[in-house]
Amino acid sequence: MDLYRYSHTIADDDRFEKEFSEITRVDRNGIMFKDGHKIAFCDCINNWNGDEKYVAVRDISAEPPYMEFPSAVKPTRIFFPKRRRILLMWITNKDEFRNLRAKIEKYGYVTFDLS
Repeated sequence: MDLYRYSHTIADDDRFEKEFSEITRVDRNGIMFKDGHKIAFCDCINNWNGDEKYVAVRDISAEPPYMEFPSAVKPTRIFFPKRRRILLMWITNKDEFRNLRAKIEKYGYVTFDLS
């Protein structure tokens, strides 16, 4: 089953790859990155085959975990490295993964679970 209009089995060079730590903002319109790259949720919905609430696929069991958005030009995959230190706390990739998912759902969108 193809979840979005272009095939889900996409070569790595046919997608944008971003690390979670590159995100500067998540709002009701989409996700913004430090380098100016944007994921517009309306583009993701337009490229989705099916329900109008879905904006991404996600796999928390992958190494590393990722979310992939069928954005306008080509898919954008956000990956979550093992863990990193923020101030005096260690944050795991699964914490950051759940954090991003919660932010997306806060604006009424959902992600499709592949795990």
